Amino acid sequence: MATASFDFTDALGDLFMDLVSHGHNGQFFTPQPICDMMSIMTIAPDQLEDGKSVLDCACGSGRMLLAAAKRNRNLKFYGSDLDLTCVKMTLINMVLNTMVGEVAHMDALTLQHFKTYSVRKVYDPGTNHYLPYYYESNANPFIIQKIKESNVKASNEFKSDPIEELLINKKGQILLF
Repeated sequence: MATASFDFTDALGDLFMDLVSHGHNGQFFTPQPICDMMSIMTIAPDQLEDGKSVLDCACGSGRMLLAAAKRNRNLKFYGSDLDLTCVKMTLINMVLNTMVGEVAHMDALTLQHFKTYSVRKVYDPGTNHYLPYYYESNANPFIIQKIKESNVKASNEFKSDPIEELLINKKGQILLF
């Protein structure tokens, strides 16, 4: 198990890209140094408090989540992906690195949800370590709950301010001008 920040590596993602995917279905995982840079650029130091949430809506093998875990492993990590193999790679990476959170097998664009894997940890006094475990459920994941909450807030904000009707062309595209 990972005990220092340099241990968070994505060997499964590298293996998948080299031996299985070969870019099939447009699957190209972001290189780890880019993930590390994006984590530094997007997560401010004051957002690194224990228990804060990190979300990756197209998590692949979980590299972005691992990059955030390098900065603080006590955050809560949430990921989703449409590819079940990728979801399970993220799950394995989270369990191996004792990262708490959820990975949802779902379509992040339509919010069609198939299954959620929750990762938790329990303290073992005999070994003086935290031991990870996971369980499956069909309940709505954290991601969908947050989206529904934000939609309710957004719809309440716009009730007093009517929005002009959108102009849509014959192909169903929204016209901006």
